[in-house]
Formats: sequence, structure tokens, C-alpha cells
Amino acid sequence: MPLVKELISGASGSASGNQRTLRVGWFGSSIMEHLEACNSQLVNQSGLPPIGTPVTVESWQRRGYVHRVHLSLQASWPHVAFEFDNRARGGATSRDIEQIVCRATETEGAGYDLAFVSCGINDVWRRFQGREAETVNATDFTAHYTAILRRLAACSRIVVCVLETPFGPIADRATVEAMNHELNRFNCIAACAAEAAGALVLDPWQPFVTASQQLTAGPGNDLPAGLWSDGVHLSDLGDTLLLHQVEKFLADHRTIEQLLTAPHLEHEAPQAATDLPQLLQRALEIHALYDDLNQAKRGRVWSREEFVLGFVGDVGDLAKIVMAQEGARDAQGGQALLEHELADCLWSVLILAHLYEVDLASAMAQTMDQLEKSIRSQLDRTSHD
Repeated sequence: MPLVKELISGASGSASGNQRTLRVGWFGSSIMEHLEACNSQLVNQSGLPPIGTPVTVESWQRRGYVHRVHLSLQASWPHVAFEFDNRARGGATSRDIEQIVCRATETEGAGYDLAFVSCGINDVWRRFQGREAETVNATDFTAHYTAILRRLAACSRIVVCVLETPFGPIADRATVEAMNHELNRFNCIAACAAEAAGALVLDPWQPFVTASQQLTAGPGNDLPAGLWSDGVHLSDLGDTLLLHQVEKFLADHRTIEQLLTAPHLEHEAPQAATDLPQLLQRALEIHALYDDLNQAKRGRVWSREEFVLGFVGDVGDLAKIVMAQEGARDAQGGQALLEHELADCLWSVLILAHLYEVDLASAMAQTMDQLEKSIRSQLDRTSHD
């Protein structure tokens, strides 16, 4: 039975060393995350527990349309290894997703062949829930979305913006219409930002509207149903519809074919900033965030004198860590803490140079030249003594 032998051989054999790997990143909210409670007993068809039997939740696993896309791609391209990195988080607004993308790309050095991003639904929903502190207005949403695209574009071959699906029957008709009007406005902002960033746009809005109208056609059905589990999160049917939209989009754009014909992507951390302008730019980004935080908490930002005092505190912390490292002090030490504190001190130096308008590169070169001249002069005198 040659076919059986071939199947057995293929199943037991290791993957070819030449197998292509495509890394796919996902950044969004709970619609993309879609956690489900899992127990291994519930998927073993030959050993299902009897109805009414209590089972223990062993884990939460990401399912939903992203999981189905993974299965669909793997089935369609069995010779390709699809590595999915789903960083979506339930309840996340665009503000949160920007932080997640920043951590993935800047801190962890993630890189992707294909990156999907979707946000906006929680930015809008929070306002209608009366959770004003978590609400993100259109201006801030634009800034967050633009920053997300900038970071993803720097570490991804292709970026796809998945616009949000509409709200279903989560409230009365008038409220849902108002929510969807606002969400559609945020989708338009996202589409414009994507176009400006050179990203692709996948818009599932109209397919969801059409399907919900057709599914609920008939007497007594005055609100859309079927596509949502609770009016926001998607049902199995909603996930399947979104799966079909992603499949069609990838096929129409021949996305996988493009990626497979491109040179291999080295799945390594992008080079960290190593020259002074890059380091200063990154330091200034964090400086701006600290200003926002201090303004929100204290109604003012730090003065230059306070930055100097903060720097002195960082140097003191560095001294304690070094003493602990050398066994001269009973305190927590270690390489990770040492690296962190040295970076803190460097950040302070960069910010102080900026605040006092010091050209640090020029000053560094001039000072090193002066030191070199002084040291060499002393060495010459010592050698002649």
C-alpha cells in the first residue's frame, strides 16, 4: 500500500531543512484574542465525558477567527510553517495596543512577515459604557494608530489593518446605531492612517451588515443577531464570516505568494539603536511620556534641577547594585539590574544634554581628544623619568 506508507512516512518524518517559515503577528482586542476555556477531555472524540459530568478548566486558549485563519493557511500551504504570534488582549484600546506593539517591537525585537492590527471598538465602547477614564477620543486614536503602524511597518514585510466589525444587539436600536456611527468614523480614521503608512486595509463592515440583515429577515426580528455572542464578541458564525473575509483578502492580494517569493526574513531582533541620534530620539520619546504622566498626576512636569536630582538618585542606585555585585553589600544585584540602572543613567545624561542644549556627540569627541592628549602627555613624561 504505497499511499499508506507515504502518509506514514510523511507524518513521522521531520520537516525539511528547507521548509519556509512565515511569521504572522496579530495585535488587537478580544475579538482577535478570543479566549476559550479548554479541557483535553472535551476534544477526545473516543473518550468524551458523559453529559452532566463536571470538568476542570485546564487552560485558556486563543481560538476564534485568528485560530481558524492559522488552520486554513496551514491546510492550504502544508509545505510552509506558519508561526502565529497573537498578542491581542481583551479590553485593549488603541492606547493599550500601542504599548503592546512597542513592547513587542522595541523591547523584544519581534519581526514579522505579515502583521495584522485591529483596534477602535473599545475606544468607542468605553464612552457608551460611561467609563470616561478609559475612553480614547478621535484625536488620540489617530495618534495611537499612526504610531502603531509606524512601528509595525518598521519590522514587518506587509501590514494589514483589519477594520472593526460593527456592534450587534448590545443595547436598544438607537444606542447601537449611535455606537456604530461613531465606530464607523474611527474605522475611517484607521483606513486613512493605513493608506498614509502604505498598509493594506481589510474592511469587513459591509459583509457583516449584509449577513446580519439576511440572517434576521422575517417577522419579529428587529435587531441583528447570529453573528455575535453578546453584541460585541463574535459567535462561531461571526468568526467564520471574518475568516472568509481574511481568506478572500489574502487570495485577492496574493499575499502568501508574495511572501514566499521574497528573500527569507531573518527572524531576529532588529538592530537596537546604537548611534547617538537614535539613542537620543528614543530617550526623548520616553521623556515625553514622563511629562504626560507627571502632568496627569501632579499637574506639572519636572524642572531641569529635578532631572539632575533624579540622575543623582540613579547613580546612587547604580552604586548600590555594584556593591551588591562585588559582595560589599547585602542587597539585590545581578546583571539584569546592572544593565537596567546603567541604561537609566544614560537616559538621564541624554535628557540633560538635550535640556541644556549640549551637542553631546561634539562634546564627547572634544572631551575624548582632550583626555587622550592629557593622558599621552603624562605617559610620555613617565617614560622619560
